[in-house]
Amino acid sequence: DFEANLTSQNFPESYKAQLRALHAAHPNWIFLADHLTMTFNEAVNNESTVGKSLVQDSVAKDSWKSMMQYAYDWSESKYVPYDTGGWVTAEREVVEYYMEPRNFLNENGIFMFLDQTYNPQVQTKEGLQLILKGTFMEGAFPEDTHATYADVIMEAAQKTGVSPYVLAASIIIEQGTNGTGGSISGKIPGYEGYYNFFNIRAYKSGNY
Repeated sequence: DFEANLTSQNFPESYKAQLRALHAAHPNWIFLADHLTMTFNEAVNNESTVGKSLVQDSVAKDSWKSMMQYAYDWSESKYVPYDTGGWVTAEREVVEYYMEPRNFLNENGIFMFLDQTYNPQVQTKEGLQLILKGTFMEGAFPEDTHATYADVIMEAAQKTGVSPYVLAASIIIEQGTNGTGGSISGKIPGYEGYYNFFNIRAYKSGNY
């Protein structure tokens, strides 16, 4: 049945060996093909434009960093940052590697392809609480509109159709486990009372 399902979805033969190994280890996992009209090269070209796909200058090897026009400043002999923290444009070959699905069809990498839509049969409040455990969202919600952060996130999932697990993970990635980021303090000058948990369009300005 598993093989027939892969074939019916037109999974390429080059994908099947790795999917078989994952199925053997996790027989309950479901793999769904997502057929795109854009070619792989077109996608890589779009993601390789200057300032779009970034690597951290202080961490990445020089071979990972692009030296295209506007990505590297030859007069200063340094890479041009495009985000706070020294994030610079990634070399095209690096982008290509990370966009190739077959490089990540393993027990860890496969989660980059996780379906991010809300499925109440799979994603539960109990499961969400396991993700929130040990973070600033584990306890009570600070306002009287909801009892816990889990209640808020589950409601957000129902309203947006986005997996509550993805919402929670995104907040932890952006705000850390302690939640000390200024964007959720509600005290940024000019933005008092605003709480940007996902750091949407946020950037460093002065001491903030």
